[in-house]
Amino acid sequence: MVNSIKIGKVLFQTLKSNEELKKMVGGKIFPLIAEQTTTYPFVIYYRTNITSTIRNKDGFNQDEVSFTVVAVDTDYSKTLDIANEIRKSLEKKRIITTENMIISDSHLVGIDESYEDNAYVQRLNFECTIENK
Repeated sequence: MVNSIKIGKVLFQTLKSNEELKKMVGGKIFPLIAEQTTTYPFVIYYRTNITSTIRNKDGFNQDEVSFTVVAVDTDYSKTLDIANEIRKSLEKKRIITTENMIISDSHLVGIDESYEDNAYVQRLNFECTIENK
């Protein structure tokens, strides 16, 4: 079995380790949802899908994983800068974690933008491959 369900831990560690992103959002990086009292700007991340792709005699050992990272701020231009920094942090990275996974081929598959709750929102959708270490 692959530990792909734990991708959120890796996303958090990777985004938090980007010093430029940390400066932009003041370290406000959250799984799934930001607390209602959180001030702008901030980042949210979440897993959207896992599909097992390779099976061996011991079970599935590779997954294709989809995840989304969201930049939110009241300044449209800042959301673009934050989104660009998120992309730099996650795209084409090979990340080896302590959770016995190898994450490879992380790439942007789409982005959309909206205006919600008096803030601009940039949603970056990624896919990657995860296998056992």
